Amino acid sequence: MVLIEVDGPGDEAAFESAADVAVTWAHRNGSEAGTTDVLANALKTLRMPAGDYYAWVACESLTAKALRAQLIAAHGANPKWMRAAGYWRRGAVAVHDNFND
Repeated sequence: MVLIEVDGPGDEAAFESAADVAVTWAHRNGSEAGTTDVLANALKTLRMPAGDYYAWVACESLTAKALRAQLIAAHGANPKWMRAAGYWRRGAVAVHDNFND
């Protein structure tokens, strides 16, 4: 399961995988990256796998922290089976935050 934020449908990229993968695109529609809740809203609609699963979150730092909390609280994710990282933060340079237990 892959959830990707892009500006709009024209920014979606086709890719192939040998895995059984479902891709969900979240469109911010002209808003600046890292300023919307489109990923959190899209995550609310996803049906997560039953049982334990590994989750990897990589995005703007505050969004990564919020999505990690959402995965744990609303989707039953095991914090030990996830990696959440902010690879950039609005208004800052050279940021790499990790939000893991």
